[in-house]
Amino acid sequence: MSQKEACSDPGVGFQWAGDKPFGDLASSTESAAIFWWGEGYKIAYKEREIDRWVDTVAYWQPGFGFPPRPESNIVLESERLIINDKQKAVKEIKVRTADKKLLITFTFTLLKQYPELNLQTTIMNAGRVPVRDVVYTRIIDWDVCTDVVNNWASTGHEAYAWDVCTPLSSPDDVAIPKMVQLTIAGHDGTFMRAYRLLDNPVPIVNYVDLYAWDDMTVRRPNLAVQSFVPVPDVDYNAGVYYKIGELRPGESKTVYTVYQSNFPMAKEPVIDFDEPALEEAPEPVGQNR
Repeated sequence: MSQKEACSDPGVGFQWAGDKPFGDLASSTESAAIFWWGEGYKIAYKEREIDRWVDTVAYWQPGFGFPPRPESNIVLESERLIINDKQKAVKEIKVRTADKKLLITFTFTLLKQYPELNLQTTIMNAGRVPVRDVVYTRIIDWDVCTDVVNNWASTGHEAYAWDVCTPLSSPDDVAIPKMVQLTIAGHDGTFMRAYRLLDNPVPIVNYVDLYAWDDMTVRRPNLAVQSFVPVPDVDYNAGVYYKIGELRPGESKTVYTVYQSNFPMAKEPVIDFDEPALEEAPEPVGQNR
């Protein structure tokens, strides 16, 4: 689904199903971006102009509208569906900053056997001069089963939201509350060791903010919230910050984001196992009676 289609036709991806024709279960168990499409990104970078460094922030979320507003500094470059079969779907979207300094490639991979979405983000310096202090942030507003108030916690590279989801039904269509946990996790892939051997700086997750409401369009967190201890009954919005660092002309760096859920199936599978037949023990032989 394209960014334009996503804005005009909710129902696929991270959004609220609302009253779209996906059935009562889909509408009541949608768990991200309820009402306002709160999943997106921002990229901050600095470039030297004459005698000073100019700091630029580019950002976009579906809730900000499509095409992106001029103040967002984001321009859609291209999109293509690479694969979509029974095993997985892969979609590539390329955007650039309005000043043509950075080219960002998002590659989404959905493995259809698992409740997860993998996002590979490659940021390339498409300009003629180095850029520095590049920071990429992925933002998600988990709303478990359309409930804006959830339990939240974070680690050094992850943010969790969980709550009891009452609309989930048993095979007998009886509402049974179930705990649903949603996760956003950031990492730098499998090439960390190679980067270190080459003495290159590794792009890393350097910050997680559970209160990204006030930093969706600026470089740094404002009111920052972190907590290893669960924070109950709050309406948070998580931002995972990746420290990209400096990019020379033509240089690119890649980071990864994983969205996961323990989202149970609406109808739990029933598997019958045949009980093994018990064989009678043989009569003992060679013993005196």
